[in-house]
Amino acid sequence: MPPKKAQKVAPVKKAKPKTSISEFIDSKKPYIHKGQQVQPRNVNKIPYILDELKLSEAVKKLGPGSSKQRQDYVNQVRQYDPNITHGEVEAAFEGMKGATRRQRHFGGIDPNDLIEYYRDLDEHMRGVHDPLQGVYRNAAMSDQSL
Repeated sequence: MPPKKAQKVAPVKKAKPKTSISEFIDSKKPYIHKGQQVQPRNVNKIPYILDELKLSEAVKKLGPGSSKQRQDYVNQVRQYDPNITHGEVEAAFEGMKGATRRQRHFGGIDPNDLIEYYRDLDEHMRGVHDPLQGVYRNAAMSDQSL
């Protein structure tokens, strides 16, 4: 039997480890908003552009009958960055309107702040009262006879 030839094996390419930032950016896929394809990266830019143009408060106050003003704001954003489409600006406006509605619904309180508040309160209550012993911990620490 003739000896077998040594087969060359292609070197294994190690994939570069993805950072959490690149994974996050890759996870943002285009989506459809009101029949138009929208790039999430461009939608994320729009609140910053509105802050630069000092229009963010005006956009939040837009009512349903202010289509002329809305179109003017869209045109101003598109002049600032021509790569942004009309649909992306509309999607950003809808997102801002949703945040304003949430704030109005909860009486000016951000629900996430409420969640954090109740977590802190729960942690504080656990620190003050020890349910296993039925004794206030602060009193037990100050009175050494317990």
